[in-house]
Amino acid sequence: MGGILIWATTLVITLVFWALFHVSASETFEKLNFLSRSQTWLPLFALVSASLIGLADDFFQIRGRGSYIGGGLSLKKRLLLVALIGLIGGWWFFAKLEVTAIAIPFTSPLEIGWLIVPLFVLVMLAAFSGGVIDGLDGLAGGIFASIFAAYAGIAFFQNQMDLAAFCGVLAGAISAFLWFNIPPARFYMGETGIIGLTATLTVVAF
Repeated sequence: MGGILIWATTLVITLVFWALFHVSASETFEKLNFLSRSQTWLPLFALVSASLIGLADDFFQIRGRGSYIGGGLSLKKRLLLVALIGLIGGWWFFAKLEVTAIAIPFTSPLEIGWLIVPLFVLVMLAAFSGGVIDGLDGLAGGIFASIFAAYAGIAFFQNQMDLAAFCGVLAGAISAFLWFNIPPARFYMGETGIIGLTATLTVVAF
């Protein structure tokens, strides 16, 4: 359940800067507030909702309850819940952000229309399978910290400052977790970390 350190830290920092801006209306806090409808609402939603699914799974495992071997949510239930988050995310991209094409390097974007929704679900389910890397000291934390740090840089150069800040905060939170996860690891992410990060990665990548 060490993943709580990651998503809870990111959530608190995001909400603190958002609250400070709305309470003070200061120009400084306006620049520090990176919660925006177009860039960070969906990544934050994916992070928190998927992490809560993982938290429930971890809780049932610890209690020895649930329908899975050793306790916890069954694989079928986890896949369905992750697919539901993916469906919401795909709909948001299509209906709210009007994303209907995917970028292909060295050529023009491929227009796929509403098919962006099922594609998004498939990519999120594929990313979910990356959870197998948790359990090896420092592996999951090191990989995800590098990925989100890279996406922070990519978003920055694409002038998506809110998304860059979000990815930077997330990479920092993962790095703090990594301090306790390097050999000998004192705790692991658990499903609450892995499911949340893979879901968020899907959103950020799109």
